[in-house]
Amino acid sequence: RDVAANYLNSCDENAIIFPFGDNDTFPLWYAQEVEGVRTDVRVVNLSLFSTEWYVDQMKRAAYKSAPIPSTLSWDKYKQGTRDYIPVYKDPRFEKFGHIEVSKIVDWIGDDSDDTKIPTSRGKSNYCPTDKLKLTVDREAVIRNGLVPEGMKYQIVEEITWKISGQGLTKAQMMILDILANFNWERPIYFAITVGADNFQGLEDYFQLEGLAYRLTPFKNSSLDGQVGKVATDKMFDNLINKFKWGNMGDPSVYLDETNMRMTMNFRNNFARLADALIAEGDTARARIVLDRCVEVMPNEAIAYNYFNIPIANAYYQLGEREKGAEILRILSDNYFDEMDYYTSLDQKTLSQMDRDYQLTNQVIGSIFNLAQVHNDKDALERISTLYQQYQ
Repeated sequence: RDVAANYLNSCDENAIIFPFGDNDTFPLWYAQEVEGVRTDVRVVNLSLFSTEWYVDQMKRAAYKSAPIPSTLSWDKYKQGTRDYIPVYKDPRFEKFGHIEVSKIVDWIGDDSDDTKIPTSRGKSNYCPTDKLKLTVDREAVIRNGLVPEGMKYQIVEEITWKISGQGLTKAQMMILDILANFNWERPIYFAITVGADNFQGLEDYFQLEGLAYRLTPFKNSSLDGQVGKVATDKMFDNLINKFKWGNMGDPSVYLDETNMRMTMNFRNNFARLADALIAEGDTARARIVLDRCVEVMPNEAIAYNYFNIPIANAYYQLGEREKGAEILRILSDNYFDEMDYYTSLDQKTLSQMDRDYQLTNQVIGSIFNLAQVHNDKDALERISTLYQQYQ
């Protein structure tokens, strides 16, 4: 329940958020339907967005959220129609470079033979280019408060991107329809759990604000090579002040495999925010972020894993060597426990688990490397002594 609320509270008012799977959608529905959490946010599940009945639902108001902005009529997306749109680079379009997304949606939605190509199943609608653009209405962006005051001068005239892949699903076609018609009146977000193939190549304009990436009218440069630039102020407010974590840190509460996988996203977000704050010189808030991460996800409830390595690294960078060393100590214990298990197996059984065994070795190597980088002699000696047992 709290995770669902955290997804919704990652979004600004009247937003549209695109999740993909069951676990990042059904809880959000519950939170809105039963507990009335952030009913202004329109949740658009991309798995269902390829069905006509769900698109119909999205075109109606729900709770406090307006319908999705769309011009494609029912006959354009009904079942059996435009289920898959191949991307064919039409020579007639190449000379124009990036084409306005509204023109592409009009082309895909046209039923004349001029806008179709022959396929093994007959004539098919197609996308005539993989280079798209979205003109930015600067005045609308500022008027609707879609950018912070300090970012007004970074607003671009147009967003340009390249479609990845050789075709569009119906859901991806409907995303283009929304982009062509939202007129910068509503914030648009993609859940962090959405696969990259659904980002449509827009990642250069993503900003991480919590459990969702926001589409921004300016380019974002990620410092860590991951998707989306970290919006430090907004993300700090979300993770520290708004988000709730339920009983996740209680060792007596059982977390199943799905919940455990989600904790990797949480730890990664805490680490990314801490690193971004350190890069800005905001060490005080970086400490708060790291301490909160350790508080809500202690080793006793959620065993420390690979995603704690950047947490330890950030502590070392802040001069909090004892806290960094404590994480490395716990990580060493956890992963050498795994090594104990693997080395207790016969060779045939171990060979069947080779991937997990190699991963454990790699994590131990990463722990050792981090200790070397920060010249933590105690950690180095401890890891070396333990590892010699398994040579």
